Amino acid sequence: HVPVLGTLHPWQMVFILLALPGFVVAGIVAVMPEPMRKTRVAVKGDPGPTGAVGLFYRNNKALLSLHHIATGLSSMVLLGGYSWIAPLLTRVHGWEVETVGYAVGLVSIVGAPIGLLSGGALGDRLLERGPHLRLVICAISVAIAAIAGLAYPLLGDSRLVVLSFGAMVMFATVPVGVGNAALQHVVPGEIRGRVSAIYYLCMSGVGMLGPTLIAGTSDIFFPFSTGIAYSIAV
Repeated sequence: HVPVLGTLHPWQMVFILLALPGFVVAGIVAVMPEPMRKTRVAVKGDPGPTGAVGLFYRNNKALLSLHHIATGLSSMVLLGGYSWIAPLLTRVHGWEVETVGYAVGLVSIVGAPIGLLSGGALGDRLLERGPHLRLVICAISVAIAAIAGLAYPLLGDSRLVVLSFGAMVMFATVPVGVGNAALQHVVPGEIRGRVSAIYYLCMSGVGMLGPTLIAGTSDIFFPFSTGIAYSIAV
């Protein structure tokens, strides 16, 4: 029993406990000093940050729209995979839910950080050859993630399913960091925070379609217990 909130189930308490450190981080960020601006958007009449963001998007709509959509689609595959890996392993491979949690948690806690850190490190290493190579890294990683994402729901060996899922997670996570880093080379310093916020909003918005699309595909085209494997692959 929690005051104000009432009686909570254990899984609800997990969400609350995981959220509490966020208040600590917010407090730390709140007292951080604002850095000196080194660049400004050269716009006639100085429309301010909001106007500068709109003008920047209009002048670079091809790059930014494709960038945001592409990273959003990568997030869609990632969130869809996370949402339906448990039903896949329980319905198709007969696993217990507890076993799924341990196995998927293990490959995720290893794969996702490797994808984020190695992608960023590789992007930094190749930076002297051109900032565009960060986008090339995103493209290659997403292509590999697509292969793993197509394979894991269709494999017969459940151990290979988990390993292939972990590979998908690792490579699909790369654009989360590297994609935003690539923006910093083309976005003026004055509006980088706002553009990054729009980027993450678009990525999350498109990403949230993943779980629903898999569910709808399964209900419409594969309405049987093991059909989830085919809808995930699609």
